[in-house]
Amino acid sequence: MTSTNATHPLTPAALSALRSASPPTRDRLKKLIERQDPYFVLTGSDPREAGGCCPSSDVGAANVLVEAGVLQSYVQPAPPGGCRVAFYALTGEIAVQGEVPSFSVNAALRQSVLAELLHPPRGARWLLALRWVLLAFVILTLVLIFTRLPRTAGPASSGTPSTNATVAQTLQLPAGDYVLVAFFHRAERCAFCNNMEAYTADALGRYFAGELAHEQVVYREINMDDPQNQPLVQRYGLFTSSVVLIGVRNKAEVCNKVLADAWRLTDSREKFVAMLRDELTRFQERGSR
Repeated sequence: MTSTNATHPLTPAALSALRSASPPTRDRLKKLIERQDPYFVLTGSDPREAGGCCPSSDVGAANVLVEAGVLQSYVQPAPPGGCRVAFYALTGEIAVQGEVPSFSVNAALRQSVLAELLHPPRGARWLLALRWVLLAFVILTLVLIFTRLPRTAGPASSGTPSTNATVAQTLQLPAGDYVLVAFFHRAERCAFCNNMEAYTADALGRYFAGELAHEQVVYREINMDDPQNQPLVQRYGLFTSSVVLIGVRNKAEVCNKVLADAWRLTDSREKFVAMLRDELTRFQERGSR
């Protein structure tokens, strides 16, 4: 991935599309820019496409931004019966040689887009103001209620963040110190999703069988469509099947890494296995320091 500061002014059509984009789409773009990710990945077809596989409103919204000149996409060829996988970046950030995409980051363009995204849509500003008024009223009400409640002694807090408790409770984690390899997937899986699952299991079986047996490495499969798993999906900013490495100590998460290369390597077992082996080894070394 390379970086460039070449300018690419936002056209009136691009500005209009950004301002009318849905909140989930705006949030996805903010995360792309703020986390300096080169791209994000979506699976499925545009709902406007007749007879498409796995219609996705997210894909449709992203394609509207492509048509307006905000985004650019690279669609990976899908196998028979499989859902299409599309990589999205800001316009001009994807170059394709043959069938291999490369990504560059246009810092100036991203700052322009982020500046626009940080302002709420015009039609929603009065709703935002009303929301703050209501929130202030709720907070004031709660303060008045709790200040009048009798104080009772209770157990001391463990100091564990609620997000850590969510990880431990949701995934029923064992005690101890280890690396959790979490495979997030949708209820309906395409060929690429199935490859990701199979290749992950292959890598763990080949290179980490001993660690799995002694629970130094723990593996979990997580259905992203299950409502109880939504806090985890949001926590890691996931939109499609993904592999996440999570460092755990005494059932508390201490660090994590989303493997961004997982999708790009689902067409090659050996490359995927080598990537996961190297990433997990480095992650273990970092956690032992």
